[in-house]
Amino acid sequence: MKRIITAALALLLLAAMTGASASQAGSASQAGTAADSLVTKQYVDSTYTQALMSRINQLIVQRLGGGSGASAPGDTTLTGSGGGMLSGYEYTSGNQSFNLPPTGQITVGQGGSVIVTSGQVTLTVNSGEVVDIAEGKPVPSGTVLRARRRYFCTESTVAIYSTASWATVMADGPYVFVGDPAAQAYRDVRPGDWYSAASLYAWQKRIFLDWNSPDFRPGDTVTRAEIIYAIWAAAGSPASDFMANYDDITEAWYLPAVRWASEKGIVKGIGNFKLDPDGLVDRAAIVTMLFRATAVTGASSEGRADLTAFTDAAAIPDWSAEAVSWAVANGVVLGVGDGSFSPGLATSRGQIAALLMRMFE
Repeated sequence: MKRIITAALALLLLAAMTGASASQAGSASQAGTAADSLVTKQYVDSTYTQALMSRINQLIVQRLGGGSGASAPGDTTLTGSGGGMLSGYEYTSGNQSFNLPPTGQITVGQGGSVIVTSGQVTLTVNSGEVVDIAEGKPVPSGTVLRARRRYFCTESTVAIYSTASWATVMADGPYVFVGDPAAQAYRDVRPGDWYSAASLYAWQKRIFLDWNSPDFRPGDTVTRAEIIYAIWAAAGSPASDFMANYDDITEAWYLPAVRWASEKGIVKGIGNFKLDPDGLVDRAAIVTMLFRATAVTGASSEGRADLTAFTDAAAIPDWSAEAVSWAVANGVVLGVGDGSFSPGLATSRGQIAALLMRMFE
């Protein structure tokens, strides 16, 4: 019983960290509960808060201490003092999405939780107890989990969530993922696809707003706002308070990217104070944006190629010729397979991810 109550209180504490009211959780536990008057705020603080804050401080030190940079969400390994049974696990907070391929697994340790969002996932409890938070009851091994239920790992718990076919889960806390890294990113990407490496890069850098969606959708076309956002994210999401003077900015999600890109001269609008955020961007325009970005991202701006090798060289606009020449010389962009450059062709998500990977990696 104590484990179940502890799990519920720990979940309240985690919820408080992600935006719920900490004061309400504290006041509810200050006087104990009707079910168990011995469970007090002091017990929660001594059992969970100190250890949790110690681990958070440890992660902050790792992040700011000059160690190897993080390449993917939740890639900080829990090691060092206090690691205990969690040593070797990675950590994620805020419900990170994992796409489990056939025979895929994700192992979650104490203090972690899982929500199934699609597919059929089976639980195996190696040690401890997993609690269905909605019912407040332990869940036995072999259970096929219900969708949109949170399953929480109590003290000294190791739980394995596995699937025989594609499934998606949201995990929070310490975890170990088993499977093809590309499959972890997107379920519509297979090893050998020309965009496989680019899709993993897109997931790692979160270059698209829906980076944690189940599908990559490599063939979908990309708008100006999405491309500006992608370049900004690949550059490390730098802050800018520049006032971008466009009167057709309608969504807040791309505003930080537009401010930075406008300040650095990467994007200049289409005239008449218009950004045209929903418009499509052709190959000549995106290459020009990328070439301008070299001045502020550290990428090389050296190298020029002879464009006469393309059958449609005369169709490449004068304003983009230098950028195209740079991109071809540096392998950032290639032809389309028939000997042409096709400067007016719209770009896709797979192509944008590949371009940015070639430029920044």
